[in-house]
Amino acid sequence: MLKLFIAVFAVSLSASGITAEWSENAEGQALAQAIYDRPASTGRVGNMHFKLVNKRGRSRERVALMAHSEMVDTTRIAIFFTAPAAIQNTAF
Repeated sequence: MLKLFIAVFAVSLSASGITAEWSENAEGQALAQAIYDRPASTGRVGNMHFKLVNKRGRSRERVALMAHSEMVDTTRIAIFFTAPAAIQNTAF
């Protein structure tokens, strides 16, 4: 279902001519280039909130802090769970 949605969205986006407007926007191009050129070795940290749903529809929520760093030939990722209490302070 998701593949079908992505395919339909991509076709409608290209058929509508929106992609041509985006490519002509100089400010948008400059922003995209700045994001692409940013130094990755400085690292990034962010909070992740996710919801797990089983077959019966019951859900569990998790919150984690993720740290990411790239150096020459090395990528480091650390995930620290902050909630719920049963898995709090678990890291890998």
